Amino acid sequence: SRYDTIAGMHNAAAFPFAHQGPNFLGWHRLYVNMFEEALQEIRSDVVLCYWDSTLDFLMPGSSQRFTVAFSADLFGNGRGNVINGAFANWQLPGGGTLRRDIAGNRFPNPPPSLTRPGIVDLIATDPSITSHTQIVRGGTGFTDPDTGRVHTWEEEHDNTHVWVGEIMQDVVTAPGDPVFFFHHTFIDYVWELFRQKINPNGDIDLREDYPNVEGPHAPDAPIGGFPGISNREAYSDEYSRMYAPHPTCSNNCGGSTQFLYCPDGGTMANPNRRCISREINSDLVPAAAVAPAAAMQAMAFGPEATMARFGPAATMGMFGPAAARAGFSPATTMGMFGPAATRAGFSPAATMGMFGLAASRALFGPAAMSRDVPAVGSARVSVEATDTVAVRSALSEPPPPVSGIQFQSSFSDSRI
Repeated sequence: SRYDTIAGMHNAAAFPFAHQGPNFLGWHRLYVNMFEEALQEIRSDVVLCYWDSTLDFLMPGSSQRFTVAFSADLFGNGRGNVINGAFANWQLPGGGTLRRDIAGNRFPNPPPSLTRPGIVDLIATDPSITSHTQIVRGGTGFTDPDTGRVHTWEEEHDNTHVWVGEIMQDVVTAPGDPVFFFHHTFIDYVWELFRQKINPNGDIDLREDYPNVEGPHAPDAPIGGFPGISNREAYSDEYSRMYAPHPTCSNNCGGSTQFLYCPDGGTMANPNRRCISREINSDLVPAAAVAPAAAMQAMAFGPEATMARFGPAATMGMFGPAAARAGFSPATTMGMFGPAATRAGFSPAATMGMFGLAASRALFGPAAMSRDVPAVGSARVSVEATDTVAVRSALSEPPPPVSGIQFQSSFSDSRI
């Protein structure tokens, strides 16, 4: 399928170009853009959304194991085979179905961690971090406030791959889990915040800030997999996209209070404080929410009427509609973020929130119907109706083989 073809670009041959150097940022920006443009060939009003995993990191204690992000409402269950949610029974390019092990035991390795808010804030706002060489591998890096070690944005990105586990932990198979693209859209969002910080007036050519390194990440080396483009060129504003701000108390959690809440008394307590993901036990899967395998088994993007692997065109949600962009931020005020579509986080104001479209949670759909879709799905039933047989069956399937190239966690979250 076309999805599998795009996922397959993130392979072992691409690893030296796409990882462990300053081209990590540019390569993955082009990759995410390619995926979004492929979706837009099917529906021109689709834009990607980002998964801000700092909101899950902030959940108290070990409760992030039960984040609503990995529930039937959003990404689907987080442990074992994914048997509910938008990606239920999702077929992998190499065969088998999608599996996850969020916040799982990585013995003998330490517990994994999600993206830390403090690291995001350092990159996005710290006035002492003013060049790309300070945030990428191959450069000077910055000091991790939690460990005291030299750290980079790429290393922080690795943590979430390890936290999701299974398919996402393996470099080659990671794009087989659609969560990959939501995670990498967030990585790109934070990079865009950094770019705006060091170039607030838009009068600096950030291609000239590409670190002076050698090898496949050298400034003028060709960017692997994207003919005719150099590594340096991928730092151009041409490939930037606009983003809605992440959920905070001041924007009412982006209108997504079904999935997020503001801690410590709401907006008057600390208006710039991040919202936090709500808790749900996604291991208890209502039988009514377990989608039939056929719903996600189409093997191409397919005709416009069906959207193939992404479900019927009559639904929407995880990818916000172009018609809602004005509600995120008008181009006249967000122009600094570059020319194309505004990408929603888990939250543009006045929309349903975590996946971008007013009162809708499904994968795709027309903007015209978005405000008429109820925010609460009828599939959620009482725990007494849980199909425990289906849950046990899903958890019993053996994991797929790995490629040998694994993401490594750089920070251990002792709460897990």
